[in-house]
Order: sequence, then C-alpha cells, then structure tokens
Amino acid sequence: MQFSLLQPTLTTLLGSFFDETTTCAWFIGNQQSYYIHNQRLENCTIEETVAVKKITNELKSAAFQVAKTALLFRKRPEIKTSSFHKINFLSGESLLISTVSSVEIVAIFERVLKNQLADLAKRQHILHIIDNESTKTNSLQQENAALRLLRKNELQVLIHQWEKSQLPNRVIVTPSFYQKIDLLSTNEAIIYQLNTAFELIQFLTPGLNEYQLTAVYFTSSENQQQASNERINNSISLTRNRAELLLDKYEQAAQVALDNAQVINGKTIANFLQPAVSPPAITDALKKNRKAIKALLDENPSKWGLLRNYLKPIKNISELSSLTLQAGFN
Repeated sequence: MQFSLLQPTLTTLLGSFFDETTTCAWFIGNQQSYYIHNQRLENCTIEETVAVKKITNELKSAAFQVAKTALLFRKRPEIKTSSFHKINFLSGESLLISTVSSVEIVAIFERVLKNQLADLAKRQHILHIIDNESTKTNSLQQENAALRLLRKNELQVLIHQWEKSQLPNRVIVTPSFYQKIDLLSTNEAIIYQLNTAFELIQFLTPGLNEYQLTAVYFTSSENQQQASNERINNSISLTRNRAELLLDKYEQAAQVALDNAQVINGKTIANFLQPAVSPPAITDALKKNRKAIKALLDENPSKWGLLRNYLKPIKNISELSSLTLQAGFN
C-alpha cells in the first residue's frame, strides 16, 4: 500500500494510543523510510534507515530492550531506554515502535491499525474497480459515438444514392424524416421505409415535380402498419390506410371550397389541396384505389359526405355500393 494512503491513519492512531513525548516510530518502506514523532513525519537519513533496518532484522521476540542512541532518537532527551516493537505488513513493509507502553497496548494498537488498513485497502480496491469500470464505460461511450458517426455518414450516402435513383422525380429526404430512422436498421429496411414513404406521398399528392419526405410519411420498421395519422387502425392494410388518407385530404379540400363559396368538383378540390395538384391527378388516384375506396365507403357510411354528394367519381362508387346493397336485399 502506498505510504501516502497509510500515513494519516498511522499517525492518528499513534497519537491516540501512545504518549507522544515518550514514543517514536519508524516506518520501513520498500523505497523510503520515515521517522514519526508527535504526529510529525520526517524522512529518515541513510544512516537512520540502515540502523532501523538492522534492528528490525534482529528483532525476533515481541519486544526487547535496547539502549537509546543519539542516531535513532535524534537527541531527544525525553526519550529514555524503551522497548522496541516490530509490526509487519503483508506488503513486506514494517513499523518499528519505541515506547514505554506495555506489550498489551502495542498488541491492541497493532490489531486496530491492521483492521483499519484492511478497510482502507478494501475501499481502495473498490475505488479501483469503479475507476476501471468508469474507464471502460467512457471507452465504450467513445466507441459507440464513433460507430454512430460512421453509421450516420453511411446513411447519408445511402439516402443520397436513393434520391438520385428516383430521377426524373426530385425527392428530398428532410431532417425530420432522417431523425426517425433507426441507425441500427439494415440498409434494406431503410430503403423499404424510403420507398414506402415515397409511395405514400405520391399517392396523396400525385403529379408534383418535387417531393419532400417529412416525418409525417415515416413508417416504423417495427410496425409497418402504423401510419403517421393516428386515426388509422393498425389492422387495416397499408393500401386501405392510404386510401383513407386520400379521402380525408380530398374531403378537407372540398370543405375549404365550400367555405369559399366555390362549386365542389375535381377542379376546385385540386386547387385547394396542399400542395395543389391537377384534376386528372385526382381522377387517376381514385381509379387506382377504387377497390379500397369502395370498401371504406361501405364501412363508413357517415364519412366523406361532401365527396359522396359532389365529387363525381366518389359519387358513382357510393351509388354503386348502395345499388349493390339494395340488390342484396331484394
């Protein structure tokens, strides 16, 4: 154990157990020896170190008498002939105590000192473990940050290549969509998410020269059936989800046209969509999703009232559903 860690405990206990005016101690370390008196610590000279080591090597019994020498006691007149006691540590270091106190007091001191040093060693060991774990954690965090940065760079290249592959359509993946992507996803899963989002935005706003994929069009890879619009039930297929979004969007545009005292038809709905599209684009989208739209109209008779009454393609589908239903009862 490093003496700098041991020294506060040692000097405190020496002052607590022994008469400071009649007790001296020497700590014999592997590298340096120290003279301790009255809780003061001084480095031993070479001569003192040699003398102390000679005594500790010759000391066999628990205590023995030795005449004081000016060398060891540094000309302290208060210190008379004393008993020397040696305490050995597991580290190979030793403590030599010169005191008039009894052997029993020295034995108690030794036991208390070693117990406290054992506790100190345990604390140091725990701190060492914590420090090692902290170092490992920091290393892992740095490694993780480096890997995340590498993956982000790979992802940027992947998305850029995908955007170029959509030409002549100009497609821009916005930061909000990018932030939704799980960096742990495979490239195949990310391409699937991009394709799904592009299909959805084309379905809702066909005929544009530029498409911006935002977080609204992101579909989680863990649950591809969850649409960005929370109103859509998870059990409905992706095609039906898109058809419902389409009907909602057209119904909202029809309501805006009505609020502006405009006739509700394909042209006005196309103009009031955000962004606006051409009327043929609306007709084309309805034709492509006719089956899903018919099913939704049948299942939700109270929804999309403006489209049912004023938009001819929807009106035709709705009336066909009504005729089919009536024929079933005749």
